[in-house]
Amino acid sequence: MQNNIPVDMISFCSTLGEVKPLRIRLENEEHERVSADIIEIAYRKQIKPSGLTILIYGCRLELFGEIRLAELHYHIDSGKWTLFRMVS
Repeated sequence: MQNNIPVDMISFCSTLGEVKPLRIRLENEEHERVSADIIEIAYRKQIKPSGLTILIYGCRLELFGEIRLAELHYHIDSGKWTLFRMVS
């Protein structure tokens, strides 16, 4: 699987403005849309490269019946989500 793939996201935003990803949808190598539920968020951090604000989430998700570790990026300025990398 490639790195830095744009994904569709279902997320939750609390009254405090905290964003929590819940489910992603992406296109696989065969150009089919597949969904994955986010089971657990292991960490969340914020970075500001080149003045852009990015929230980084380390997550466990269920994809193709397997539990996988992934890093998701939320680009606050554009409102876009990317699957930055699959760790396992």
